[in-house]
Amino acid sequence: MRLHRPVYVLGALALLLATAACGADATSGDDWPATSTLVDTSALSWADGSVIHLPGGDETDIHERVVSYVLAGDGAYARVGDPNAAALPVVHVTAGGTEATGIKADSLAASPDGRFLVTTDPTAGGDGLADENPITIVDLETGTQVLHSGKHMGDPARDDNYDDVDPGVLLVDDTDAYIDTVDGLRRFVLATGDSRPLTQAERFAPGAPWNNIGQEPRTRWNADHTWAFETPRAAGWHGRFRDAGHRRVTPRTGASRWHFRLWLDDHTALGYAIKGPGDPHRNRLVDGDTAALMTCTVPDGACSVVPGSAKPSKVVRPYSDDPYDDIRPLPENQLP
Repeated sequence: MRLHRPVYVLGALALLLATAACGADATSGDDWPATSTLVDTSALSWADGSVIHLPGGDETDIHERVVSYVLAGDGAYARVGDPNAAALPVVHVTAGGTEATGIKADSLAASPDGRFLVTTDPTAGGDGLADENPITIVDLETGTQVLHSGKHMGDPARDDNYDDVDPGVLLVDDTDAYIDTVDGLRRFVLATGDSRPLTQAERFAPGAPWNNIGQEPRTRWNADHTWAFETPRAAGWHGRFRDAGHRRVTPRTGASRWHFRLWLDDHTALGYAIKGPGDPHRNRLVDGDTAALMTCTVPDGACSVVPGSAKPSKVVRPYSDDPYDDIRPLPENQLP
């Protein structure tokens, strides 16, 4: 199962994405841009300062802080504004600029191929359950809004447990979105918007990806299970590789500390390289530290910094479809 999770842009000392919503045309209702050519969601994307680096090398400077974004449609969709707000405006970002979508979201996700966009908004309301905390699913290939409904998302005047749950999109795969609702975890069909509750067996099945949210394993294998990167506890922030036969390879990073996040392919891992005086056993930046995206390959252990990704006291975060990625925002000086 391929999964896509929201990509969070973290704090003043972390990734900053931005968007110029002022003066931009806004979509309304089910009027969404359609595209016959979807963005390459497998390509590397990151943001730094007010610039988002889209797949293919395009860069868009957007002038407003963005808290999270996903690659979808013909570019990206981003949540912008105050990260402490309950829900943030969603904007459409391409190489040509930005466009307001007219919706807000507290959770934002996309299908692995970038065709479907999924959001929830706990601040919307006005007509009972019809649009209270609506779930929105959009087919960006056709420009069709498949679903915009607050059904299953609760009513603060009716549901005693409304304040005890935190509804939102957990993850999206090729065909379905898994959304935490007041009624429990539900599976929504992307093409139709139809949904059903997960059974107890499905909900608590061993290895179910929604049970691992926020729990990053210390060892992560590539797709064909031939190589893994691991972070031994005694090594602090000094990740290494091992193959299926337990042969170990120390990457040649040239950095004072480093940490791998995901596999770009079966032979290339992506992570962070940090240089500076910071504690090598802690994932925090201090004055004088610099961080950049880094790729390392196996079996040779060769590493290189991603061009344009190094900034003083900034951390760039790549787009990731790994179900173990932690989607919770972290303190502004803490690396994900």
